Amino acid sequence: MNTNDVHKDKCNQRHRKGCCSDESRPTAQQDRIYHWRVGEASVRGTSHEKKGQPCQDAHYWDTLPEGVLVVAVADGAGSAALGEVGAAVAAQTAVEAICPQIRPPGARLWDDEDWKVLLTGCIKTARIAVETEAVELNNST
Repeated sequence: MNTNDVHKDKCNQRHRKGCCSDESRPTAQQDRIYHWRVGEASVRGTSHEKKGQPCQDAHYWDTLPEGVLVVAVADGAGSAALGEVGAAVAAQTAVEAICPQIRPPGARLWDDEDWKVLLTGCIKTARIAVETEAVELNNST
């Protein structure tokens, strides 16, 4: 089993939405409830194509019960052997770190400092997750 297979196996175990498969997308009925229709597309760049590298773009999204859409996109590091894996882990982790912290409707409005603290924390969490995944994948080969 190569490192991409290990990553996809992990994805199948833990993903709800986004990243590697479309299996857990919301139904059309759920989309109507949330009033969101999410479209996604990525194209492998010409330099990646010439080098035989995969598309390293990743996205992950979730909707909160209040209908708030939370989305993250990531561009994998082209110089990294598994940049697409890092991008997928970063996007998923960012969304999963943000969702529990979003305040419900009716709570006081967030100011710039609130958002800065939230997003900085989520970026740090995503970076740690990417580093952890890299170590795990390195140990599994």
